[in-house]
Amino acid sequence: MLLALRPAVSAAEVGPLERSVVHRADGSPVSFLVEAGAGGTQDALIILQGTGCREVSDNPSAARVAELLAPDHRLVLINQPGVIAGAEVNLVDGCPTDYWERSTLHQRTLDMLLVVAELRRRDWWSGELVLFGGSEGGAVVALAAALLPETQAAIVFSSGAGMTVRELIRRALPPPVAADLDAQIAAARDHPSGGTRWAGLSYKWWADAADVMPARALALSSAPILLIHGAQDTSSPVEAARAGRDYLTTAGKDVVYFEYPALDHFMREAGGEDRLPEVMEDARRWLAGATR
Repeated sequence: MLLALRPAVSAAEVGPLERSVVHRADGSPVSFLVEAGAGGTQDALIILQGTGCREVSDNPSAARVAELLAPDHRLVLINQPGVIAGAEVNLVDGCPTDYWERSTLHQRTLDMLLVVAELRRRDWWSGELVLFGGSEGGAVVALAAALLPETQAAIVFSSGAGMTVRELIRRALPPPVAADLDAQIAAARDHPSGGTRWAGLSYKWWADAADVMPARALALSSAPILLIHGAQDTSSPVEAARAGRDYLTTAGKDVVYFEYPALDHFMREAGGEDRLPEVMEDARRWLAGATR
């Protein structure tokens, strides 16, 4: 998702990103990056990317989202479990072995709690936090929002929060592959290993995620919620996003839902035209009203 700034959009550029590490109870590292600041206090914007082991500093879309959505916030990016900025590691199927062994929705949630605990020690942080997550990152935002009292707003982007992961992925997979889904999840539950993979994800991931319905956790948050989805999304079918909207509305949450009829998972039109800047402008206006 490469974002092109429209001339009409005025946004400050994201500053240099400084690498940081915190450690889990077992001593393993959690790698994250924080935008350098010029002094004074700032609110924080945490952006969580989707599935995969790409190092967050190599993902230009996160910085573009930050520029368009909340240029006055300081950007914080958290790597997937097992992905360490600048580290040389052995790769298996294109990703570090530790990624396969550690990357789950709940581990990513716990890692975010550790990073925010570290932010509380930073003099620059005002104590106010905006969470933005795309695709799998949106599910993590949903799981974490209620656990972080500093959350001022939660934005879930191209992530169907209103169905279990099992049912959402069943709708996204080709029918011959989807027919094997329940058997694969059962096998993953019996042997939740990072060494066995199916449909691009480890058995450990499947065992953890299969019956998670992110909107249930998100409904526990008191923060304003924005759901963003393209109706032509084939990776995360729009029915799951609508179900999330309905679940949160029924639960009495402060939720707004933006659906874009012609756009896909990456907010592109059928001909490839990128509409993500316009979508982020809508989100920026919502955020300004939700947090004032």
